[in-house]
Amino acid sequence: SVKVIDYPVVPKAPYSPSHIKNAAMGLFVGLFISAGFVVLLETLDTKIISEREIDTAAEIIRQGGLVIFPTETVYGLGANALDSTASAKIYAAKGRPSDNPLICHLSSADDAEKYCVVNEMYKKLAARFMPGPITVILPKKYDEKGEPIVPDTTTGGLDSVAVRVPSNRIARALIAKAGLPIAAPSANIS
Repeated sequence: SVKVIDYPVVPKAPYSPSHIKNAAMGLFVGLFISAGFVVLLETLDTKIISEREIDTAAEIIRQGGLVIFPTETVYGLGANALDSTASAKIYAAKGRPSDNPLICHLSSADDAEKYCVVNEMYKKLAARFMPGPITVILPKKYDEKGEPIVPDTTTGGLDSVAVRVPSNRIARALIAKAGLPIAAPSANIS
């Protein structure tokens, strides 16, 4: 089933990590639950996640919090990709080196133009493979003050942005509701 643990409440049964099929993921999610993160999980059961649950998680993302959510390849540890402080929380939670860039997950391939300099090759790849498990690296876009739209904290200090449009319905709904790109590596210890 799909479960949302509302921040900052520490859940009780039936929301315990023992209900997660993968024991290693269960342990890791258990650590995040005890730290007060929101966790969106989709297991083999088919319960549809509610609009309210997606709204709650999206609001936490907008406020600079972290959310664990599924993609088609991994569970991601997500934060607002446009917020340096939120991205820094991902690095801290994972023990990830800050020069290891985060992928910006988008709800639509067309959204890349808001944050990156797109080219014809990107458009062809996006048309063929997005949504899906492909990440494309593009040059950063800058605002009128010369500041990168996606901050250096998110991109590991690089002049490029890694963008991806996941095909998982929960991931895309969360990104769309948040109304901004979600930076997210896999939800495991780096």
